Amino acid sequence: MFLKIIFTGLAIFSVYLLGRYHVVRRLPTLPQPQVNPPANRPASAASRSSTLFQSRLPFVVAAIVILLTAILLYRSWQDQTKVLKIRVVNAGNGQTTFYEARKKQVHARTFQTLDGRSVTLADVERMEVIEPE
Repeated sequence: MFLKIIFTGLAIFSVYLLGRYHVVRRLPTLPQPQVNPPANRPASAASRSSTLFQSRLPFVVAAIVILLTAILLYRSWQDQTKVLKIRVVNAGNGQTTFYEARKKQVHARTFQTLDGRSVTLADVERMEVIEPE
């Protein structure tokens, strides 16, 4: 849950950075008064690389947020589609029955098996869920 809040905040922040980048980029440049005009010399490599990094920073942040969100969604999907073994024990006579169901299909006292059967437990039955290692 905490990761979802962090990813939402990062997504909002990256949208803010992208919007700010486009607004600043579209502003007209104001002429700067120069006391002594500099000689025609090319910009240094360090200043060119820093402006290049600053201009691509919002895109890098957005790509990282999208990648982390995709990884989180994949891991969540993978966890929800795990096959669980379920043992239903009748407390009255001790009879046990085994089922297999996906994790997302198991609810409080009901579940749906892999072959499509819907099972609802009685009050005298107990469900034990065994997760694979």
